[in-house]
Amino acid sequence: MKKGRKLSKVALVSLVYAAVICSLFILQYAGFFNPIEDSLLDQKFRSFERDVPKDRVSLAMIDQKSLDTFAKEHGIYWPWPREVYGTVHNYLMAKQARLVVYDVLFDQPDFDRNGLSGARSDLYLEQMFGTYQNSVLSAQTIESEDGYNRSDLSRFTYPLALEDSSELYSVHNVPIPRFLNTAHKIGSVAIPTENESIIRRVPMFFNISGDRALPSLGVAAYLGYQRGQVSVERTGRSLLLDSLKVPLQPDGKYLINWYKKGGSEDGTFRNYSFYGLFKAGLEFRQTGDPKADSLIELKDKIVFVGANAAGLSDIKSTPMSPIEPFPGVEIHAAVTNNLLESDFITTVSPFTKNILILIFTAVLLILIFWTPSKVNISFSAVLMGAIIIAGLILFSVYRVWFPTAEIFLSSLLMIIVGYTTKYVSEDAQKRAIRSAFDLYLQKELVEQIIEQPELLKLGGEKKELTVLFSDLAGFTSISEDTPPEELVTFLNEYLSEMTDIVFRNKGTLDKYIGDAIMAFWGAPVPEEDHAYYACKCALEMEEKLAELQAKWTGEGLPAPHVRYGLNSGPMVVGNMGSKDRFSYTVLGDNVNLGARLEPANKDFGTRILISQSTREQVKDRLLTREVALMKAKGKTKPIRIFELICEKGTEESSKWESFVELFHGALNHYYNREWEAAEVKFEKALELKDGDMLCRIYSKNIEVFKKNPPGDNWEGSYQQTNK
Repeated sequence: MKKGRKLSKVALVSLVYAAVICSLFILQYAGFFNPIEDSLLDQKFRSFERDVPKDRVSLAMIDQKSLDTFAKEHGIYWPWPREVYGTVHNYLMAKQARLVVYDVLFDQPDFDRNGLSGARSDLYLEQMFGTYQNSVLSAQTIESEDGYNRSDLSRFTYPLALEDSSELYSVHNVPIPRFLNTAHKIGSVAIPTENESIIRRVPMFFNISGDRALPSLGVAAYLGYQRGQVSVERTGRSLLLDSLKVPLQPDGKYLINWYKKGGSEDGTFRNYSFYGLFKAGLEFRQTGDPKADSLIELKDKIVFVGANAAGLSDIKSTPMSPIEPFPGVEIHAAVTNNLLESDFITTVSPFTKNILILIFTAVLLILIFWTPSKVNISFSAVLMGAIIIAGLILFSVYRVWFPTAEIFLSSLLMIIVGYTTKYVSEDAQKRAIRSAFDLYLQKELVEQIIEQPELLKLGGEKKELTVLFSDLAGFTSISEDTPPEELVTFLNEYLSEMTDIVFRNKGTLDKYIGDAIMAFWGAPVPEEDHAYYACKCALEMEEKLAELQAKWTGEGLPAPHVRYGLNSGPMVVGNMGSKDRFSYTVLGDNVNLGARLEPANKDFGTRILISQSTREQVKDRLLTREVALMKAKGKTKPIRIFELICEKGTEESSKWESFVELFHGALNHYYNREWEAAEVKFEKALELKDGDMLCRIYSKNIEVFKKNPPGDNWEGSYQQTNK
């Protein structure tokens, strides 16, 4: 039966696991987790802002202040003459900038304005580009079915097959020939958006002919910064730029490692107003002194020229700017800085992620079905918390993107499905067990049976236990003289109070036999001090009985006393009976001995008798006195039996200690056939406890033995004749 149940549970769990995993992979394939994971990643970037590792990138921002100042002081309106850019470019070179990157399209010749020649303006900028050979210019790429590779762009493209990208792009808004011929690098300013129009990942190269690719502006800036030609190669989920290995996402795009908010002076990169640079450039043209503004430090830096003025339509949404604008030029600058510093987000691979999902969900399901509720709920909470904490630590410290949302939600789904399935499959059984046993068994036993239904199988196991039997003295005559209704009320009150004491002392109620109570300790919940708790239970029963006797007397009811018998030893415990009707009980010789001790109280005038095996386990904590060597009915070997008196170290025990010491001295003389000495001590003991029946019994025996001494084989034992 146990084996079949286990196999059934294994099959059920396997089915649940397979169903949940299949559902998860379907959701994964459909991209269900992607927007959740992206939003969580956005929040991580915002929560863990940081400075750039090195200050190697600066911004020349075409801001609203520059637009207004050019218009007010020079009568120059957007778009500005190319000579303006030439003046700034010349100044940047004087400040020893290493590279100037233009996020500005120069795809049309300049035009004449206010007496200024457009051709002359273009010529001046061309001269700057040609003189310094360090400009990176912009073009636009647009997705196209056929692609478009202009021959004049060949020196700016790279032999690169993007095997996992089916998109082809055509190139538009290419710089005019005079700029194209003098440009150092060309890059695409295209920035595709994703969920909620937020930019998180960008193409590093745009496939324009199947085997040639144009770099993005950020990549072009990095390539232009390097001295000499850089080889470009795609290997799996990585892009090799010479020896620099750049991690790519499964879709071939690059996940930007953001730093801070953009568009302000306290943002990621050092930010210079374009007009301020222009003004310094004019002074430089007039004085030839590049130190006109000592606050501008650009030596060996990459300077990006771009716009953050709202009216120029180059404001983007990024993880760092859910509300505040983020200039497009800073996106390219962030990519370049990532490459310069090898500052990448390490992404957990899909394979590793799926392995983690398989492991976490399997562990959770095993815990749900094979551990107690307190354990699996606590562990599940710890595991779920660990997933979140691990994701935060890995990102904040190591910049590792751990797929927290997907693993967390997968685990949560498994928990929900697992607990629901367990409730449906097992809780009906649990409710049936509770309904059947709550009124008869202690709470711990009921819970253990619920957790281990195999306890309900027929059969048992041998364990070291203590059994207690109690019986109302004279109940037969009471039942004959008491009306049935009063008798039932009387008995229910007595049994309820006594049963509560059994449960309070960690006992298991075996059965009621009329007015008798049978209980045991040490099973099914193990208890090392089973003998002590059983004895303590008997003493508390006596205390409660005294209260009940006073109550019954006041109500005109009988007030009987109770006899108890306790024994400890190996017993067989388990469910005994038929497959349809059974009880959790104990069997064996040691159980029978406990049952024999209860009626033996009548012969000795005692209330609570315990065996020697029980006494050995409680003698340091409970006061006892030896009663006799007794041969239980049906047995030939005598055992020492003891009366249980009270807890040691109490006021009650101090009243008994002198008496018990005298009694034990008298009993030793008795066993040694020292009749005179025994008689004297029994008489002295009676002076302390005048009504002690046991002293009188031994005194009468001594009178007999003094006249008729026992034979040589006399051992002082008592033969029990009644049950």
